Amino acid sequence: MTRKKKRICFVLMPFKDEMKDVYWSAIKPACEEAGYRNLRVDELKGPFNIHRKIIEYIFISDAIISDLTEWNPTNDQFKQIEQLLKEHEDWKREWFEPERPAHKVYLDAFFIDQYLVTNARYADFLNDWGKDVDEDGQKMIKEYERGVHKIKDCWEPQQEFENHPVVYVTW
Repeated sequence: MTRKKKRICFVLMPFKDEMKDVYWSAIKPACEEAGYRNLRVDELKGPFNIHRKIIEYIFISDAIISDLTEWNPTNDQFKQIEQLLKEHEDWKREWFEPERPAHKVYLDAFFIDQYLVTNARYADFLNDWGKDVDEDGQKMIKEYERGVHKIKDCWEPQQEFENHPVVYVTW
């Protein structure tokens, strides 16, 4: 019996303490629910060149989540990454050839909030909405130990996780 290989989602984001909850409470569970094995480069074990590993995982991953809003690379870092990309020229061709020639991609309209939606804000929304299903009767949220839960007829954020990003919102 052959085992199906789990797809990889590589996460590029700051390693700062204030970002840990975003990764562990939002990104990681969402990736796992979608069937991905996800990782950040700081989860890899052993000695390695961090820039080389980042480039490697960019090319071998099935999906990438990236938050580089605070990234401020030095010229040396740019040069090292550029050199690594040159070393993997064949990877670039193999991975990007299906995307050529350059073409426009059109997306349906969508909304995006300027701020993270917290468990507290989403619980308020569900309570204002008065139900946990959309117009088509589809469930809009799954209860989660670090998210929101229903007590009688009222949605509440889990204690100590009120200001964490809401997770397990269905689409």
